[in-house]
Amino acid sequence: MRKYTAKIEWLAVKEEALKMLNQGYSYTLLHEHFVTEGKITMAYKTFYGYVRVAKASSNQSSQEKSDTPARKLGVSNGDSLIKHDSNPDLNKYI
Repeated sequence: MRKYTAKIEWLAVKEEALKMLNQGYSYTLLHEHFVTEGKITMAYKTFYGYVRVAKASSNQSSQEKSDTPARKLGVSNGDSLIKHDSNPDLNKYI
């Protein structure tokens, strides 16, 4: 295999590989699939290295997106949507 050929092959299947990985395919099944389809010729070890790095970077970017504070249920601008009555009229509910 010529130098950098594996990287070129990886870039050609990267999006499809990450999509399949998110669908639950294992690393070995992904590698076998792409070899059978004739899309890659690289060794499993090389393929695994590329997938592992790409998966880690995609997880990191999704964590950065989730770092923004999420709105809590029942709370809007610090005001509670549920009002608490400290002296409820129980006759209303009986």
